[in-house]
Amino acid sequence: MGRKIIGSKRVTISPEELLLGKIDPEKIGCMSAFGAFAVAKLQAGCRQKTIVSYREHIAEFAKWCDSQSLAISDLTRSHVERWEGILRLERKNKDTSVQTKIKSIRTFLYWCMDEERGWLKPFSITLPRADITLKEPYTKEELTALLAPPANEDLSEWRNWAAVGFISRTGVRLSSAVNLKWTDIDFEKHICLLRHTKTNEQYFVPIPSAALTDLLTWKAISPATAEGYVFFSTYTEQKLSPNALTQAIRLYNLSRGVSKTSVHLLRHTFATLYLQKGGRAEKLQKILGHKTADMTQRYVHYVTDDLVEDIDDFTF
Repeated sequence: MGRKIIGSKRVTISPEELLLGKIDPEKIGCMSAFGAFAVAKLQAGCRQKTIVSYREHIAEFAKWCDSQSLAISDLTRSHVERWEGILRLERKNKDTSVQTKIKSIRTFLYWCMDEERGWLKPFSITLPRADITLKEPYTKEELTALLAPPANEDLSEWRNWAAVGFISRTGVRLSSAVNLKWTDIDFEKHICLLRHTKTNEQYFVPIPSAALTDLLTWKAISPATAEGYVFFSTYTEQKLSPNALTQAIRLYNLSRGVSKTSVHLLRHTFATLYLQKGGRAEKLQKILGHKTADMTQRYVHYVTDDLVEDIDDFTF
């Protein structure tokens, strides 16, 4: 439940009232506005995980604004810049964290600026720069060790082997992988439909022949479960949680003598190898499901830097 500012008094007001009613923006507190924003995003189908991150990133800003007795209509670019300074200097947030939080705050404030609401006079918000260093991808030797078929009949190891092969060869996110069903895969067309995505938008991704072969091997030896998930718990035959598959792959990698255990790093490795082998950044953006080219360009810069390294040693 939010609060409505009327002079020095605060009166209870719900997010639903804000969304439905024509209320003077000068009477709307920032936490009240954020409550309405969160409800609107849920109603629009925004994933719970995204809502949680909004609460972490925006709520602290909104509380700070309320502590300054600022109505939503009072906010300007300078308030966002002041908050950025507080995050850096007082709260000791790192550059990447500051950028992420300001990005969420920008989404919230632009929503408030929408002419449908008109709670806030429009102004532009520039995201702070943050030098994001991509982690070193899995090496060829490490991938060879991970992708070698198991030498035993342990069903869990075969599942982990198939999951590592699928993620490293398609670049899908962990959350998409654990929600993948056999009915989502078209073995003839070499594609699969990702129904569970970060952007909440379904899309198809191509599957290389090697990944398809491994999936068929896994399908042939794994039991047909009731729910039809590709990567399931071999003990309960139920859907795996992202954390459960993360831990399973961590142990699997270590058992193969590979110290890197990050599942997300498999996605990074796919993107890096794709570009190194001549793949186009525009196509990679679609495969990875990036809404904008910003993230994809980080891989481009990474590969470009790699190409420049030691160039003088190979020229006259």
